[in-house]
Amino acid sequence: MSFDVGPGNILLDTWVQKKYNQEMDYDGLLGAKGNVDTNLLKRLMKHPYLMQTPPKTADRNEFNDLLDQVDGSSPADGAATLTAFIADALVTAQHFLPSKPVLWILSGGGSLNPTLVLKIKSALNPVRVETANEFGWDKNALSSQGYAFLAVRSLFGLPISFPSTTGVSEPVCGGHIHYPD
Repeated sequence: MSFDVGPGNILLDTWVQKKYNQEMDYDGLLGAKGNVDTNLLKRLMKHPYLMQTPPKTADRNEFNDLLDQVDGSSPADGAATLTAFIADALVTAQHFLPSKPVLWILSGGGSLNPTLVLKIKSALNPVRVETANEFGWDKNALSSQGYAFLAVRSLFGLPISFPSTTGVSEPVCGGHIHYPD
């Protein structure tokens, strides 16, 4: 089974860009300084996407409406609340799985945020949670390897999206190939 569990780190990155004009919450320092607004977190957790039964997929803008709800928070409290939201979205996603995972492997930008990783480990406790690097995978190669896999499938006309994962009506191949002149 495969589906997007929530916003990942994009909401936190967007919040920090908006409030500090910096790319991300480097080392989770801003989120670590803030306090989670539990009432706001409860409202955020009611986002319809989180309750939608898979198959489902989200683009980077799926959760942007939540930033308006966080807007009255201080930068640090907003970062702390969004960090908790990302972790809690993982917990909620477990309800759709046939069985609870015995291992979660975190990758992407969020796996570089110690505050977020700690929050995820706490939220999923006692389940084992590791970052891709801790698991022995090269975090710098995961995305490129994934896109290379999809590109090769596309070169051979093989589907890369399926009804059971993204909800498309039938298996579909990806994109158009553009060769340089």
